[in-house]
Amino acid sequence: MEEKYLNSDEAQDALHNSQEEVIDYEGFSQEELLEELKKFKALDAPQIGSSHKDIREKFVELFREEKKEALQRFLDEGGHKDDFEYRASATSREFFELVEAIEKRIKNYYQEQEESRQANLHKKRKLLDELRDLVHGPESQDTYPKVRDIQEEWKGLGGVPQQYNQELWDNYRGLLDIYYNNRSLSFELKELDRKKNLEAKTQLCAKAEGLLEMDDMRQALDKLKQLHEDYKAIGPVPKEVQEELWERFKTASDKVYDKRREEVEAFRKQQEENLQLKQAIIERVKPYQNYTSNRIDDWKQATEAVLECQRLWKLVGSVPAENAKDVGNEFWGLSKDFFNNKKEFFHELDTQREKNLKAKRELCEKVEALVDNDDFGSTAEKIKGLQREWKKVGPVPKKFNEEVFQRFRKACDAFFNKRRESFEAKEKELQDNFEAKKALCDQIAGLPTTGSQEEFFGLVEKWDTIGFVPRANISEIQERYEKVTDGYVDALEGISDEERNKFRLQVQVGSLKNNPNAEKILQKKMQEFRRKISDIENEINNLNTNAGFFANADVMAKLGVSVDDKVSKLEAERKKVKELMKILRDSQKG
Repeated sequence: MEEKYLNSDEAQDALHNSQEEVIDYEGFSQEELLEELKKFKALDAPQIGSSHKDIREKFVELFREEKKEALQRFLDEGGHKDDFEYRASATSREFFELVEAIEKRIKNYYQEQEESRQANLHKKRKLLDELRDLVHGPESQDTYPKVRDIQEEWKGLGGVPQQYNQELWDNYRGLLDIYYNNRSLSFELKELDRKKNLEAKTQLCAKAEGLLEMDDMRQALDKLKQLHEDYKAIGPVPKEVQEELWERFKTASDKVYDKRREEVEAFRKQQEENLQLKQAIIERVKPYQNYTSNRIDDWKQATEAVLECQRLWKLVGSVPAENAKDVGNEFWGLSKDFFNNKKEFFHELDTQREKNLKAKRELCEKVEALVDNDDFGSTAEKIKGLQREWKKVGPVPKKFNEEVFQRFRKACDAFFNKRRESFEAKEKELQDNFEAKKALCDQIAGLPTTGSQEEFFGLVEKWDTIGFVPRANISEIQERYEKVTDGYVDALEGISDEERNKFRLQVQVGSLKNNPNAEKILQKKMQEFRRKISDIENEINNLNTNAGFFANADVMAKLGVSVDDKVSKLEAERKKVKELMKILRDSQKG
């Protein structure tokens, strides 16, 4: 019973390893994986286990993806595959150096352990040979001390390769039984030996009972396992206490195992709860697997939701080992689908933004080509049209947004600033013309109305040389000019009405020189003169025709009618009108 209990290593190991946590490293960044790996630096080789391999595999996966993306960027930029040389990041270099150091430490540890077991195997076989010679050899006074020395040395040796453990133990126990049962060793020595064994096993019982006070029951099981090895290596105790002592040791061991089982059960229960929590998180992320939208803000909100699910996922502890891979693959598969869709969306967005950038640069070139055009009216309309086109073009890559906008704005501002400066100069010129014309009107108003009119016509001619005035002042200055010139002509002394009309017409014609409607006004005036001449000629013809009905001059005299006088007056008036028409024609020729 005792040996069967003590040799149940398989059950003990199963209980010992049943709480080994399976951590899901999917979704970890390279920096996070490095921090996880650093936690193993302070652990002994047996404590590291296989977790570091999971970290290494995930890091290598990310490293390969990173290298693949770098190669693709290199090719997209026109590079050749044979020229590509990837330089690992500082994080990658530190990670692989640390992995190498940890695995070297593990390898050295287990190599040392194996070498130690082989050495122990060799030593135990040698001790068995020595014990066998003592058991089968002649009894002497040195036999017992030598047997005791062999027992002490055997107890001090560590483990051997598992396949030899039972064989060595059986041979060792068998030889000792033969020695103690068949040799003529004194009863006193046997009893003394059993008492020493009793004392040693009693101490082991106390140590086993003390293991219940430890917080880490996995570590307690490690110590208990060694106590079992020590218990087996110690020889028999007095028969009257053998069963009692064994029950004490077994009871202490069972309590350690029971406490460990309680921990394992609690851990399993927590893992089941964690499994439910992770399944709930999976349900939260499922709607985003095939997510789609045309709005960047929508993608931002969806990304925040998925990242929040990933954050919660990492906060939840481990799940049962039999479920860990399935739930991990499902969750990270859903997340990966979402981010692949997002990547595709932003790839298409980037492609469109590159097209937009090209379109906006072309608009910049068109505006820049118009900046120096002095035809402000038509050019301004063209640039305004290009500005409307600009507003219709979508966004460009962020890193070029400010650059291309400032280029377009600079070109537009350059033209409109130039136009504004031109308008300001023109406005000043118009205002100066207005002031000059006001001064000229003041001069005309102050001219004397007797004597020569040469100064008057000089001022009238000067009026014609002064350019346009502001639109708001056109009517005002024109009315004043007409008023002062009409006033001067009306006030002239020593001239006939005919000369006065010529003066007035000359002044009117002169004021039309810079009028954009001058041609129409002159044509209208010319038509008025033609109609007047036509009316005069019609009247002359009527008079001549009517004169034929009055054959008797006495009759006409009695009627007080003098046809010749009337005709003469009409012809004189026609002559005056023609002279006015000549003035108009001469002005048109000029």
